[in-house]
Amino acid sequence: MENTQNKPEGKEKIKVGLVMPISDVPEFPKGHWEEVRGILRTILLEEPNYEIELEMVSFSKDANIIQGNIVTNLRDLELVICDISNHNPNVMLELGMRLIFDKPVIIIKDSETKHPFDISPLVYLTYPSNLNYPEMIEFKKDLLGKTYHTIAEYRKDKNYSQFLKNFGKFEQKNLKEQSSIIDIMNGNIINILGALNKMQEMIKNERFKSTTEQSTYVPINPYLISSGMGLDLTANPMLGGYDISKALLTSKESKSITIGDSASKK
Repeated sequence: MENTQNKPEGKEKIKVGLVMPISDVPEFPKGHWEEVRGILRTILLEEPNYEIELEMVSFSKDANIIQGNIVTNLRDLELVICDISNHNPNVMLELGMRLIFDKPVIIIKDSETKHPFDISPLVYLTYPSNLNYPEMIEFKKDLLGKTYHTIAEYRKDKNYSQFLKNFGKFEQKNLKEQSSIIDIMNGNIINILGALNKMQEMIKNERFKSTTEQSTYVPINPYLISSGMGLDLTANPMLGGYDISKALLTSKESKSITIGDSASKK
């Protein structure tokens, strides 16, 4: 799939958007996504026909709202590369937006990530999750070839459709009507992205909290109930256990077990 075209004297500059996870996750070493981003930039520098500038779709040289940059770049850029590794919710939302705009997108993922069913008609490029160099060579060839041919096909075909064509024909609105619809979408999507960012921050804080607390979780022991010992299981019984540091043992004379605010007496 590698492009064998002769390298032109003056290469056309193209800005390519990148959608991928940013924050570190427990499944990968610290700085993993930054390393992946660097590898992608290095690969695309070797594209012989274009001078490619790869930037996150959230990036802008102007002092704009980040969510606004994301929507604008997903709508306007000629090509976007999307890394769906680890099924990051922000990434999946931004991929969905790009697919609705029906413009070229190259989807990549690591070897450990499963194919999402909802976008199964699309082609994926896979790279080794451990970023092993020998295995990355094949991925490099595929990415360079896919980049060139995707741009060429999009420019050649005025009716280009990468995703929506799988679901029938869709009539395009005129530019004025389409712009007003996009403006409405922008506002709604910005709100969704903001909410997702807050959710991710909450999850991150909870993970940090759980690693700093010296609590021990054990499963509920039926013997404690039958022996008549009272336990306060207010520490999230949905986890299938209770927090010993918060469990209150009463005397053996007690015949109740408390979960939250409710108690069942024997």
